[in-house]
Amino acid sequence: MPEDSKMTKPSTESLQRRIRYLTCLLIVGLVASGATAIPLQWELDTTASVLSVAGSASEPGTTGLAQWITRLAIHTPGTC
Repeated sequence: MPEDSKMTKPSTESLQRRIRYLTCLLIVGLVASGATAIPLQWELDTTASVLSVAGSASEPGTTGLAQWITRLAIHTPGTC
């Protein structure tokens, strides 16, 4: 029986260490995804420039992503 306790103790400690590591990784990932959930002015300006829709807020030819970016830019103060 003493042999079993020697084998389980290191595996339990190793498992606990892995669980702590993965929990910390999950928390860091959640914080990072939460921080990027709100579009920043710089992100909107850059995306509008890349899509060539900066300054054309109500252009009828814009569709899809470009239209969504222009709507965001209109409703977000200080962009485009």
